[in-house]
Amino acid sequence: MDEFKARQLTQMRFAIADFREEKISLNMLLSRLEGAARAVGQEFWEQNVYDRALELEQINADLLEERRALTPSEQMQVETLIARLESQLSQVD
Repeated sequence: MDEFKARQLTQMRFAIADFREEKISLNMLLSRLEGAARAVGQEFWEQNVYDRALELEQINADLLEERRALTPSEQMQVETLIARLESQLSQVD
């Protein structure tokens, strides 16, 4: 893996950690994930991030539209999606 790609993966992991520590919102997490993934390239985005990000974006859209926080069931769903994303990213070389 080249150095640039490794740095972007690290940025994605930092974004996830910041979300878990409640330092950033789901909206900001999605923005940071998309920025880092797209910096690596469209193919990387589509193969490694897009599906999870789309599911997270659907939850985020509801939160923004209804101006509310995550419900406990949404929080569990978000955590599951993030865990799947982390698993996918750990397999990237």
